[in-house]
Order: sequence, then C-alpha cells, then structure tokens
Amino acid sequence: MISAYGQDGYGQIQAKLAEYQRAIPAVTVTLAILDDAASMAGYGGVAGGPDAVSLQAAVTRVVAALPGGATSLDGGLLILGGGNVVSFFQVPNPVTNRAIDPDPWVYTDNP
Repeated sequence: MISAYGQDGYGQIQAKLAEYQRAIPAVTVTLAILDDAASMAGYGGVAGGPDAVSLQAAVTRVVAALPGGATSLDGGLLILGGGNVVSFFQVPNPVTNRAIDPDPWVYTDNP
C-alpha cells in the first residue's frame, strides 16, 4: 500500500481502517499491512516482494501467528487493494458462459 499510494495515501487508508475496526467492536480484527515494517514486525517482517507467491507467504505467516491459527479465520479474511497493490494469482474462470460472467480470469490469493 505504501509503494502504491505513498505515505500520505497510506496514512489516509490506515485512518479509514481504524474507523472500520471501531465500527465493529464485536469482531476481532487483525490488521497486517504486508509492506509496512511496523505492521509486520510480529509476523516475520514485510512481504519478500510484490509478487503473488511472496504475498501469499506473508499472509500465511500472519494467519499462523493468530491465536488459533487458521481456525481463527472463521469470520473471513479481507484483502484490500487492486492489482496495483496486491499481485493476485490469475486462474481461468470456470464459468464458461460469458453472458453470465464476462471475465476470463479469476483473481485469487490462493490458487
């Protein structure tokens, strides 16, 4: 996020994410910004690079560090950012009827 939006843009995003966290007090939210050293200090450091494999490895480290590990994700995992922030894996869209779903690719963090 920092490399995509700069320090000021990242600060604005952080403020909105904090607002979001306060809006849902009954839900435990863990925020990990993969390219922010302070945010990733407890998770083995920043992502090794902007490629999908490095980002997936960083997400795996964050999830493993959560109390309960992957079982603590029963509420879900939200990944913020488009292709300029997160390098997603691209897999062929299994929906072949382009009238229903015109996208030839599905973007995912976990192929």
